[in-house]
Amino acid sequence: MKLVPYTESPLYRNMHLMNDLMDEMMGMRSSNTVSFRLDLEKADDRYIVTAELPGLKKEDINLDVEDGVMTIGVHKVEEREEKQEEKHYLHRERREINAERQIDVGAVDEENIKATLEDGVLRVELPFVNEVEKKKAISID
Repeated sequence: MKLVPYTESPLYRNMHLMNDLMDEMMGMRSSNTVSFRLDLEKADDRYIVTAELPGLKKEDINLDVEDGVMTIGVHKVEEREEKQEEKHYLHRERREINAERQIDVGAVDEENIKATLEDGVLRVELPFVNEVEKKKAISID
């Protein structure tokens, strides 16, 4: 029997590219390998974004809207140290969390955006801008 070396299939190897493409097509872009769950709901007069961010405080979250794109950024540094003098044992861990998600929201009323963080769930309400009439008849005096 002849041994055949294992190689990843091109489909599996490029799956992350496909995921990025789908996110881009759906108006949601992510960066880094750490991510978080996010839901986007369209109500009658606003978008409602819900993101699951367990263990994070509002100081760990950066939220902004620019050019019709809302960005939720997360940055947290955790350090933990355990000492046991009798065993001369020292255990020290550091972990840094960085994640960012972007959502195309279009024209929203930036002055009236509301965001709350409760029990690890971020909720952002983005009211729509009152649409200006695209075409208006003008009477001639």
